[in-house]
Amino acid sequence: MRAQAGRLRQWLRTGLLPRLSPDRQVRYLGWDAPAESLDETVNKHLDHPAKALALDWLEREPLLTEKFTLLDIGCGPGVLAAMIEQHPTLKNRISYTGIDQSEPALERCRMTYQGDFRFLKINLQTEQIPERYDVVMISEVIEHLPYYREVIESTLALKPRVFVLTTFGVIPGLRRDRLRWNEKHQAYMNSYSFARLYEYLRGKTNQIWVADFGTQDFTRYWFPRKTLLVFYLRLAEKRTLWAQQGWVTQ
Repeated sequence: MRAQAGRLRQWLRTGLLPRLSPDRQVRYLGWDAPAESLDETVNKHLDHPAKALALDWLEREPLLTEKFTLLDIGCGPGVLAAMIEQHPTLKNRISYTGIDQSEPALERCRMTYQGDFRFLKINLQTEQIPERYDVVMISEVIEHLPYYREVIESTLALKPRVFVLTTFGVIPGLRRDRLRWNEKHQAYMNSYSFARLYEYLRGKTNQIWVADFGTQDFTRYWFPRKTLLVFYLRLAEKRTLWAQQGWVTQ
């Protein structure tokens, strides 16, 4: 117990814990880091499998025009922006907007990415985004947020043609971890919450693709194993539903 308490204190001192202020503003303090550290983080994740798969799907998406807009919610120091900038075809097709709440991360992005990139400080839990986007992506954000469905609803109100969500889930290894993740609290969701998340997203469209990258060992002691998932929702197509009289298109 003493060892665990000591590791917890050390973890809290690192500043990686997302914090919730009275106005429900969540900031991931890991991005409030020196520029060299943020550079290292971006370079380390340029082959991020979930983002790479999402970009591959977007490249072949018939719902999108040759030039389209993309909103990256929780852009951090710019991993997705870097992947787009280096992409052989999408770099010329995407008009990119990234939003975050970390000034150091946003400043790095503004100094690094040239061309059709812009970066804004917006708290989606308390502020409205005034524009519409063809694609909206939320990458590894909701697992940190209380009331994450409110954020998704605000996102879907932008009427994107495609909505992409990536998230981590903990594989519970201990009995005490095998509780349902409470969406009203900020914490990593566990794998038992995926069914509810999928059911919720499935209610938004009947064209949803899901990719599960499987279980991975993780070095952080508070959850030694985790999985990474991608949810890709096609929202612009008409929905085909089953009714008593047969298939109905809405």
